[in-house]
Parts: sequence; structure tokens; C-alpha cells
Amino acid sequence: MSIYHDEWPLLILTPSTARYHWAAEFMNWLGTDSSVNRENNSAIVPHDSTNQGVDEEQELCLKESQKPMRLLKESEIHVIVAGKEKVFPSRETRIVICSYGLATSLVESGKLSTGLFRCAIVDER
Repeated sequence: MSIYHDEWPLLILTPSTARYHWAAEFMNWLGTDSSVNRENNSAIVPHDSTNQGVDEEQELCLKESQKPMRLLKESEIHVIVAGKEKVFPSRETRIVICSYGLATSLVESGKLSTGLFRCAIVDER
């Protein structure tokens, strides 16, 4: 999902038992203090292709999509635990994690609607 970071904010729909697991894994793999990124704390860059047989317009699109990703801070991940919470508690929220049951009530209340997110992951555990 990090390759699509330009398409965020990202919504994760998951069983309630996995909400905090998702948050922990994002911090483990994409967090500023993660063990994965500790040695090289620069931004993550998607896989670089050879671009053979690509015209100028396609090459420009590839370069745009290969902008380095800014690593995540814990404050940029929001785990929704109650229907009374804001979906985006701050301007810096980049990832919202919500359980299926809570998502239904958030849709009914109008807090969760089409167009709020550009990407979504649906965990079917």
C-alpha cells in the first residue's frame, strides 16, 4: 500500500479484533521509528523499473508515482473505537482503521461517506 501513498487517506476496514494489529504493523513497516527503517531513515521509494519502451508522458507519470513516501508518525494513524468519534480527528490523519460493525453505524450517521478516502483495504480474516 505504500506505493499508493499519493492516493491516501487510506481506510482500513477490519474485524474489531484486528484494528490495533493493523496500526502496529503500519508503524512496524512504515513508521519513522520502525526497526525496518531504523538503519535507513530516509523515505521509502517504490521499486524502480527500467522504463524501456515507455513514452515521455508515461515516463512523467512513472516519475510522479515514484516520489518518496514520508514515513508515518503514530499520530497519523487513527483507530476508531466509538461512533461518536470524528473520522479525521486532525488534519495530519493519513490512515483510518475501523471495524465493520462500527463502519455501518458511521455510514448511517453520515460520518463515513463516499469520497472521504481514495484507497481502502478490506481485511476479511
